[in-house]
Amino acid sequence: MPSIDVRHRAAITDPAQLGALMRTIHGYQGGFVVKCALQLIALTFVRPGELRSAEWPEFQLDTNEPVWRIPAAKMKMGGEDHIVPLSSQAAAVLREIQPLTGADGQGHVFPGTRNASRALSENTLNVALRAMGFTREQHC
Repeated sequence: MPSIDVRHRAAITDPAQLGALMRTIHGYQGGFVVKCALQLIALTFVRPGELRSAEWPEFQLDTNEPVWRIPAAKMKMGGEDHIVPLSSQAAAVLREIQPLTGADGQGHVFPGTRNASRALSENTLNVALRAMGFTREQHC
């Protein structure tokens, strides 16, 4: 029987620890864009790369059932567009950041801190989580 390559990813699965993470993110004192990115990733469970590369045209917020349609070309496995239903909390985070990064309905939702024409750096969220006291074993 062939062996199966099993990889365990860093994750917080305990509800109490997840609550602590959400409270810590709520109190984050760093940049507003980073705080919103941390909130949205915790509310949607998308991959960090998908979150960082999110662009405003992918979001439909002005409906009774807001969604994020991630194009297949941005997905790790390709295939079809990935539709992420947005909770009222996730939609609220996006509406809060929209005047800052998406007033024209274009561009990155989470632009880079040094260059707004590029997406947020791949290490920015990890650095923020470590600064809040979360270890590499707790997040990826």
